[in-house]
Amino acid sequence: EEFRKKLLSTYRIEAQDHLRSISAGLLELEKDPQAEHAAGIIETVFRDAHSLKGASRAVDVGRVERICQSLETVFSALKRRELPVTADLFTTLHRTVDAMADMIPAPDGKEPPQTDERSEQIRDMLARVLEGEPDRSDSPPAPGTESEASPIDAAEPTPWRKQAATDSVRISLDKMDALLLQAEEMRGAKLLADQRTRDAVEVLSGFAQWDKKWARLHPTVRDLHRRREKLERKSTARVLTEEERILLDFTDWLQDHMRHCREKLGGLEKALEQDRHAVGLLTDTLLDDVRKIMMLPISTLLEEFPKVVRDLALDQGKEVEMTIGGEEIEIDRRILERTRNVMIHLLRNAVDHGIEKPAWRAEKGNKTKVSILISVALLEGNRVEILLADDGAGFDARAIREAARKRGIISDSDGTNMEDRDVLGSLIYRSGVSTSPLITDLSGRGLGLAIVKEKIEELGGHVSLETEPGRGSSFRITLPVNWTAFRGILVSMEEQSFVIATANVERVVRLKKEEIETVENRETVHVGGVTLPLFRLGDILGLGRGKNIPAYWTVLVVSALDSRIAFSVDAVLNEQEVIVKPFAPQLSRVRNISGATILGTGKVVPILNVPDLIRSAMKARPAASGLTRPAEEKKEKKTVLVVEDSITSRMLLKNILESSGYLVKTAVDGSDGYAMLRQEPFDIVVSDVDMPRMNGFDLTAKIRGDRKLAEIPIVLVTSLDSREDRERGIDVGANAYIVKSNFDQSNLLEIVERLI
Repeated sequence: EEFRKKLLSTYRIEAQDHLRSISAGLLELEKDPQAEHAAGIIETVFRDAHSLKGASRAVDVGRVERICQSLETVFSALKRRELPVTADLFTTLHRTVDAMADMIPAPDGKEPPQTDERSEQIRDMLARVLEGEPDRSDSPPAPGTESEASPIDAAEPTPWRKQAATDSVRISLDKMDALLLQAEEMRGAKLLADQRTRDAVEVLSGFAQWDKKWARLHPTVRDLHRRREKLERKSTARVLTEEERILLDFTDWLQDHMRHCREKLGGLEKALEQDRHAVGLLTDTLLDDVRKIMMLPISTLLEEFPKVVRDLALDQGKEVEMTIGGEEIEIDRRILERTRNVMIHLLRNAVDHGIEKPAWRAEKGNKTKVSILISVALLEGNRVEILLADDGAGFDARAIREAARKRGIISDSDGTNMEDRDVLGSLIYRSGVSTSPLITDLSGRGLGLAIVKEKIEELGGHVSLETEPGRGSSFRITLPVNWTAFRGILVSMEEQSFVIATANVERVVRLKKEEIETVENRETVHVGGVTLPLFRLGDILGLGRGKNIPAYWTVLVVSALDSRIAFSVDAVLNEQEVIVKPFAPQLSRVRNISGATILGTGKVVPILNVPDLIRSAMKARPAASGLTRPAEEKKEKKTVLVVEDSITSRMLLKNILESSGYLVKTAVDGSDGYAMLRQEPFDIVVSDVDMPRMNGFDLTAKIRGDRKLAEIPIVLVTSLDSREDRERGIDVGANAYIVKSNFDQSNLLEIVERLI
């Protein structure tokens, strides 16, 4: 918060400087629009508007940013002499500058009232200027009022209106989600009924022990009764003591009482079984009905994709034709929501990597327009398959292997020996694997397919790839139709219980401690003819280890993310249906834990996130790795040169990078930055593009042309987002291209960390 206030204070000063410069330029231009230096004045005010737009974006002052964008359009038209220079034009531009001055936020962050509405009015006014209709009023016009629409005659509603009024109602999604959540809570009642029935059965099973003991004792008691009756007939004297008589009477009562209890418990057990069946039937029926309400046609997911593909293709100068089939199939809304980003990842990947430019396709004799097909089909077992196919370039296994080798993801020997099916089946889904020459907002980080696989597996689905170089590629995604409860294995570790999804457990084995081997200071086990790394679940979860080493180990072989690992646990308790209870927003992301469930006994048990668990295990250090830690702690900080002409943007970038442990120095433009690079070494350069004296493109080209500096990674952070600008960034040798309108600090840090 303190830094935000400091940044806003700096922004106010910079914004006022830019506005004064624009105002002064307009006044000078107004005196003599035809002066020889008029073009230079227009260029200056254009650059000031551009810099103010970037600074406003850096501090999220969108209203000023949008007006600056409109101003740039007006100044650009003036530069091209497409707009007549009139007194009305200058009046409008001065009024715009005055309005922007009023929109600058106060140091405490408070904004003037109705600034967004006024911003839109000013943009409309500037739009009219471009159309040759400058505003002549003393202030921006109030928004127009629309004429009232004639009311609908409801006396005789049309048939479709009658249908809508009687057969459907509108209800908010929040209420539907709450209803579904309550319906799913009924599964807890079903599990509780199951548990109570099992308790009753367990109590009844105790009568079997009673029967055995009574069977051994009954002959003795019967003989005592006979002997007492026989002696009492022969003699009137008491033959048994009072205590013996009480004991015999008690055994008679106890036998009758136990018989009565058994009958009562037997009846209760039957009633509990009937109740369990009824509760289970009602719960399942209620859940099915509510789920049907939550089902939506998959067209609600697919309808936005044609425009997404069109915009992506247009931006990159490619020709794409999209076809969709099977959009009438219904699927759970929650699955649709979680699948949306997955599909967008794949579509971006297809347009950016899988589809060539029309000229390249024409040279190869292929049709210039590429087809993308999305087809949806129902499968057996309450599942659906989504096919996303294109007839573009396909995947090049050799290029993927080489990219993975260069990034150290696989060794040289693995790259030589790895077959194409292994590359396309697993390597492409590894984080960091990308064949793109430039990191952009669209692609190049090697995260897209890794995220696709992770998200699909989290939904209980599967993704596979079929490709043929030069002929195209097809992704097949299988998903459950409904968001259902899953089967889970209940395990115990260090006196605590956890649930692991049955779908992630390949097998459970019991091994002698002598079968545990150590390879390269790691424990391993040999299961099913394969040697697997072995990790103790307690170590990964931070529970520690017990003092006693068991003679036999219970080991679970789990799989996810194309990895197989063995985890040892204290015991496997049972397998049961599990209802996931998501965490509250305060705990939206807990490492290794995906949620919790409530057992029939009322005990709350965490559900383990298997992909997370595998990643944590892979990162875990072997025992001997502690010897290397001091060396790692001595690792020097990386140095970053930030080249940015806007002081606000410069401060923002500097603070983001320094907060992440980098040593940062700044330069005010390309010439200053190049001079600093010649004087001292830097690990990476983060540069704006549109700067005075030397812009970012020229700086990048000059660095690449310098033999001593040519290998320094360069990240361009700019507001220039056209396809031509991105291609120029590739041509001059930039490693990454970030558009400020999509700027995200985690995005920047991820790219910087990856490049150095």
